[in-house]
Amino acid sequence: MTHRKHHLHLAHPKYRPDIDGLRAIAILAVVIFHAFPETMPGGFIGVDIFFVISGFLISTIIFSSLERDRFSLVEFYIRRIRRIFPALILMLLSCLAFGWFVLFADEYRQLGKHTVAGAGFIQNFILFRENGYFDSSADTKPLLHLWSLAIEEQFYIFWPLLLAFSWKRQWSFLRIVAVIAAISFAANIYLSMRNPTAAFFLPFSRFWELMAGGILAYIFLHRPLLIDKHKNIQSFLGFALIFAGLVLVNKGRDFPGYWALLPILGAFFLISAGPSAWLNDKVLANRLMVWIGLISYPLYLWHWPILSYLRILFPEPSELIRVGAIALAALLAWLTYTLIELKVRSFGNKAIMPLIISMILIGAIGALIFYVYGVPQRDVNKPLKNLENKLFFQSRKSDGSCQKLLDLKPVDEEVCLTNSSKPKVLFAGDSHAMAIFSAIYAGRYSADGLLIAGLSCPTYPNLQYIPWHNATWGNNCTEIAQEVIKASRTISSIDTVVIVNFAPRDELPTIFRDSTHSYNEKEAFIAGNEYLIRELLNDGKKVIFVADTPKLKQDVLECINRGLGVPKQDCAPSRKELNKIQQNYWSSLRIIQQHFPELIVFDPTKMFCDNERCWFKDTNGNILYNDSHHISIDASNQLLDKLLAP
Repeated sequence: MTHRKHHLHLAHPKYRPDIDGLRAIAILAVVIFHAFPETMPGGFIGVDIFFVISGFLISTIIFSSLERDRFSLVEFYIRRIRRIFPALILMLLSCLAFGWFVLFADEYRQLGKHTVAGAGFIQNFILFRENGYFDSSADTKPLLHLWSLAIEEQFYIFWPLLLAFSWKRQWSFLRIVAVIAAISFAANIYLSMRNPTAAFFLPFSRFWELMAGGILAYIFLHRPLLIDKHKNIQSFLGFALIFAGLVLVNKGRDFPGYWALLPILGAFFLISAGPSAWLNDKVLANRLMVWIGLISYPLYLWHWPILSYLRILFPEPSELIRVGAIALAALLAWLTYTLIELKVRSFGNKAIMPLIISMILIGAIGALIFYVYGVPQRDVNKPLKNLENKLFFQSRKSDGSCQKLLDLKPVDEEVCLTNSSKPKVLFAGDSHAMAIFSAIYAGRYSADGLLIAGLSCPTYPNLQYIPWHNATWGNNCTEIAQEVIKASRTISSIDTVVIVNFAPRDELPTIFRDSTHSYNEKEAFIAGNEYLIRELLNDGKKVIFVADTPKLKQDVLECINRGLGVPKQDCAPSRKELNKIQQNYWSSLRIIQQHFPELIVFDPTKMFCDNERCWFKDTNGNILYNDSHHISIDASNQLLDKLLAP
């Protein structure tokens, strides 16, 4: 986001208060969406408005400088550093400092990674590799919003070079840019339909939005007759398009896609209308709107970390608290603008090297935090001293055990691990099996074990498993389940098989099929497990089915006191709530028991609940969960002791 220009050697356009007013519309839309998403579901299009404004103003400066033969690429980047770095440096340092006191190690480690990405203006690429902008974990990423700043700076690597190159060779700027913008827009449409996350975060599918502002700048300077008439109509049309975007666009749309045309064309027409248009003059150029526009960049930087940390500390903050958070962000934005931004601009080029060095140091601090795994020695991590298998669980990588022991080719998505060349106990199932096996693999529990599991993979060897829409796992669940049977028959040392599968979850639109018909979750749970158990019992194995562990109401991290005296959340269910949740599960399991009297069913519920309530830690203060439903390494150790000791 680019703001009013001060003390520049480059030529710059005459100040237009209505553009600051347009910035106000953009930032208010974004802030309201982030604080009250149900109130303005399309508010995130404010970022697209910023892209057009930035493209217009920066391109106007470059064109004016080229015409005067005064364009300097070095001076251009100096100006960007002086404009972008001061507030960004302050915000990054503040996020790291606050995170030191309230974030757990894995969260602080992620913040370190995002700090490096923010300082290096590559946050969009990092977020693309993680999850989408609208995914459930996005609220707990304090630097999520820096993706847009990264796209802007990536655009300004090639844009000045393209303009200068075209200008010197007297090429048709409009033709060249129109072709590039058209290709970028086409990439946006293609990716929006096939990979919405890529369309949202990757720069080339966004460049056309900034180029729209650049095209308008060229028209303003060299083809003004194209936009010289019907100024009020242009202004009203611009308002109407932006309003339509705020109302019609939501996170359920494939965005950017065609929907991005609403804010892009809206901003285009509002800027092209000029300061004399009635709406621009009376609404956008009013003093309050201009003031909000002037602090919009620091407000953008501050509002999201404050809201993100608020949701980390209080998963469901009240409306009043969120209003207070926005007020705090506005105060910090005004202080940053008056005390930091304007002061740094007054120093001129003397501030450039200190700013560059400071940004490099912040990136180095972030890298160090990532390298040392989030500084687990901090006080806030003391309650998590027994949660160290989170890293083990997240890795989900095989160690080649199945290939060595079974002499078979690797199965995609299979997690196969062992601590012995002659395993006696085979653990089979999904990620819950991984969590239960973790104490054996980490050397905390002494047993010769082999794990064959797949993430979100039920062990149904006789059923084809089609995972829910957009899942990036689970396509080879049937093959992984068949590998369990092969292992029990091939490895003679195995005498016991432990099956661990999550409870049937009817909310997942998963399809199970065999050669004759489809199954729902419950039918598949019974048919798939019965097939596997029958095969294992026929092979002479002792078979133990571990019933599903109680599920917390929310992530275990929300149950633990963080720093700053923030109270823990109520996240463990009562026994009555648990019994109601598991009623369907146990009815399915009892049907299986009736068919196989030899089957041993192990119920771990007593480890986590008494007759009245459940808990997330034991009497010694050891945490029993990794998240809301995967048990910790301590719980694994305790469960295995009860499961295998007899």
